[in-house]
This record gives sequence, structure tokens and C-alpha cells, in this order.
Amino acid sequence: MATLGIYRREGERKFSEVAAEHIRVVDQRLLKAANCAALTLGAGNSAAKRGRGRPPASAKENVTLPIDKVVLDHFRAGGPGWETRINKALRKVAGL
Repeated sequence: MATLGIYRREGERKFSEVAAEHIRVVDQRLLKAANCAALTLGAGNSAAKRGRGRPPASAKENVTLPIDKVVLDHFRAGGPGWETRINKALRKVAGL
């Protein structure tokens, strides 16, 4: 009497063979991703060192400036970054 699993059709592979191959492929992809991450976050990348907020050598100055409510509403409707958009618009009008 033959035990189950001994006989396979031609071309079929054992589950353990398929699983081992899958693990090798995943390991290779993880290694490749880790290498890419190491290059991205490497010592030469200033973005990895820099924290949040404005860079230390910024030429910007905080001011208090009355601006019409409709103008603020217009820029705030665009979502986060509305202060930067106002600054870009002012630079454009000033010809800078």
C-alpha cells in the first residue's frame, strides 16, 4: 500500500520546495529594499539629518500682518501649506 504524498505527477513540486523558493525571493527583495534604504538614509543625505521646521539658515522673518479674511479663506481652502502659498504669491507679485 502506498502512503499519501509519495507519488507526484510529473512537473509538480513539494510544498516545502515551493515555500523555500518563495522565502529566497522574499529575502532577496528585502535585502534589495534594505540596501536602497541605506543609500537613501546614508551619511551624505542632508534630509536624513535635518529635523522638522524651517532650516536654521532661513532668510524668513515672522511678521504680524493684517490680511483680508477673504484672502486668508482663499489660501486656507487649499489645505496645509497655505502660508507657503501666500509667500510664493507675494514673491511673484514683487518680481522676486
